[in-house]
Amino acid sequence: MYTGEREREILDILSQHDYATVEFLASKVHISPSSIRRDLKRLELKGLITRSYGGAEIKDSINKQIPFFLRSHKNTKEKTFVAEMAASLVKPGDVIFLDSSTSTYFMIEYLKNIKNITIITNSLASMSLCSEYDINSFFAGGQLNPENRSCCVGAHTESFINSVHADFCFFSVQSLTKDGILYDCFSNEVLPRMLMIKNSEKKVFLCDNSKINHYSAYKLCDISALNYIISDINIKEYLDNDYPNIKFLYDKNTDKKS
Repeated sequence: MYTGEREREILDILSQHDYATVEFLASKVHISPSSIRRDLKRLELKGLITRSYGGAEIKDSINKQIPFFLRSHKNTKEKTFVAEMAASLVKPGDVIFLDSSTSTYFMIEYLKNIKNITIITNSLASMSLCSEYDINSFFAGGQLNPENRSCCVGAHTESFINSVHADFCFFSVQSLTKDGILYDCFSNEVLPRMLMIKNSEKKVFLCDNSKINHYSAYKLCDISALNYIISDINIKEYLDNDYPNIKFLYDKNTDKKS
């Protein structure tokens, strides 16, 4: 196995287990502990992990973009629930925006059997999956985002999005604060999302529990502009204000069991 492939496998394991010992990683990757230590040192120098005595964990900073393939392995159970519920809102013939988040990427599995829908996205992974499932789709191409290389941004992307009016915009961001503000970590992804929200009839925020009650760098919008918030938990319990115009959809099984 080449070094790059081995590093990717190590990151994949860490994303699923949060923390892993050197011995555990060595047994999974089938190399010696000393080789694992060298791999971990390289990954730490790249800013992707934090080493500790005897092991390592994914470096998950609120203002640092985690690579798409790693984010797609985090909170998968929660994202799958949210994605399936979000897809249930879509009807045959709808035109929908999907942003560049992993949360909306998870929706495509549940959209593939809805007839005559059209998807507009700036996500490379989502566009690829739409093609695999033969879903009618348009790519909002432009400059490849140099900070994560998983989506397109910039003037051409924004111009294309601005030329479309959709029935739904489905999106996610990194942070939802208690006062109802949405934030993300990269300025160049904020404007494409703003335009998707602006040019859609219904705006739907996909919000698994990892996103609540903290801040990131760049403000997207106030949630009062939205129609739906879909989560694996009851988000209303964490917000300081009431939002009667928003439909909060969530997993009722996660209501406080007390």
